[in-house]
Amino acid sequence: MHEVAHVPTDAVLAATEEALTASYRTVFDALDEAFCVIEMIVDAAGTAVDYRFVEVNRAFEDHTGLGEVLGSTVREVLPQIEPFWIETYGQVARTGEPARFVEEIQLLRRWFKVYAWPFGRPERMRVAVHFTDISERKLAEDEFAHRSKQFRTLVQKAPIGVYLLDADFRIVDVNPAACTLFGDVPDLLGRDYEETLRGVWQQDRAAEMVAAARRTMATGVSYDEPELAVVHADPRVTEYYDWRMDRIRLPDGRDGLVCYFGDVSEQVRARHELSISEHRYRSLFESIDAGFCVLEAIADDHEWPIDFRCVEVNPAFARHSGLDDPRGRTVAELVPDLEPVWFDAFGAVALTGEPTRFVAYADALGRWFDVYAFRTEEHDERRVAVLFSDVTDRKRAELELQENVAILRHLTHHDALTGLPNRLLFEEKLREAIASADRHGRPFAVLFLALDGFDSLSADLGHASGDAILIEVARRLRRALRASDMVARLHGDEFVFILPEMSEPHEAGSLAQKLVALVRGPVDVAGTTVHVRASIGVGFYPNDGADPRAVLRAADDAMYQAKLGGRDAAGYVVAPIDAAARTGGPA
Repeated sequence: MHEVAHVPTDAVLAATEEALTASYRTVFDALDEAFCVIEMIVDAAGTAVDYRFVEVNRAFEDHTGLGEVLGSTVREVLPQIEPFWIETYGQVARTGEPARFVEEIQLLRRWFKVYAWPFGRPERMRVAVHFTDISERKLAEDEFAHRSKQFRTLVQKAPIGVYLLDADFRIVDVNPAACTLFGDVPDLLGRDYEETLRGVWQQDRAAEMVAAARRTMATGVSYDEPELAVVHADPRVTEYYDWRMDRIRLPDGRDGLVCYFGDVSEQVRARHELSISEHRYRSLFESIDAGFCVLEAIADDHEWPIDFRCVEVNPAFARHSGLDDPRGRTVAELVPDLEPVWFDAFGAVALTGEPTRFVAYADALGRWFDVYAFRTEEHDERRVAVLFSDVTDRKRAELELQENVAILRHLTHHDALTGLPNRLLFEEKLREAIASADRHGRPFAVLFLALDGFDSLSADLGHASGDAILIEVARRLRRALRASDMVARLHGDEFVFILPEMSEPHEAGSLAQKLVALVRGPVDVAGTTVHVRASIGVGFYPNDGADPRAVLRAADDAMYQAKLGGRDAAGYVVAPIDAAARTGGPA
């Protein structure tokens, strides 16, 4: 007997189509990114002049702050919207070619990453648009780009040598002052750093410097050598540099290295010659380009030097110090407000006979000096010979470069709005916490906090007020933690915590409740007082996850369970949760 095939009835087909539509709608609404379908409105010539929203998902309002747009045209919702948006979507509908771009809607003061493609039959002129609000990221990128441009301008004009290496240890930038370091090597940009250095320096010193550069790149610990001796391939040539290297984030997003150095060869050679031939220092006065003076100690009743009388100076003294002929006058008379550290340093040399070398700032003169002081052979007179150079320009350039490096490093690891660590730094610290926990056998807690109903609150009060709320919440969270704890802003209204010294559930629970209560306090924004609510989840390493992703997901799941339980609460439930149910739940 043959089985009879059952042909679906119209009712069955309709039910199936309805079920499929409902299924797609569930996925459509579950997307974290915004999604909409628009229908272009054209004039008699076929030119796009407006478009109407025919479908939007739940995340649309979260990303735009616009509610109740279905059925409205964009010009009804945003009368002054830039023509770019209508023209671009019109071109997609007309040509059938998808478009991918990043652009700002100035009226909303938000940047969006957009992908648009033709949807349905061509004659309907419909376009599907998938987009994400990247305003915070764009703000951080713009700030980083601005700082990078400032940094590059500073590098090019710096009176000290500066060059940049990329993550592959290739030379990507060299300022004019640094070119002399590499001799006559042509086309420096793009060259392998180690290969280039080995071609102009002796092999052992080149190897040492490459190893130091790799350590700095790997660890982020700066390399600082105030008197680096560089022997060139020609062993008769030795130069000395005040050398520093710092790890930095380059515009391409990868780590790089900035190296900056000042030539101190003249000062070092003069010091070396003087230290070898101190008894001949008088005959060297005229030939030394650095400032040189001989000071005679004036002691108190306890034989401690409290001032110094200048007995001799060389011709370069005035040029480096800015002082007229000081012979016969004391240091206190010449520079009344000179810091005590100078007297202490010279006094120690006079008493002990131990030479000293230091770089210091004289506030009264407004100058930085590289100083070498030693006691002359006339011991009974306790005379101190001082060799010094004005290194103000070099030192200021170094400090400004260091400040810019620190700023760029901060920008790449911190949230532009709240100043908290960002996801990049959080993930780095979480890996470190896990490594430490594995070494010492100590579990730790990870907390995941999200504000309740923040998107609706931000939409009602405006984007600027929403930002003000996030800034205030971040301030409260930061102040509630110990020095060993960390809070970071993960995304939007989501904050995460690492509590390395907290392994007991009751301790973490107590802190979680405290954080929820802190967030709950009133916030004054835009002339009104609002009460913010938050839900928080707690996870523990290694019990709730064996790697960074797993333990963070555990805390996130626990937070979601807290939301399901009524919001404004803390949760510990770390059971598997159905993904579809989760995305359809409270946000």
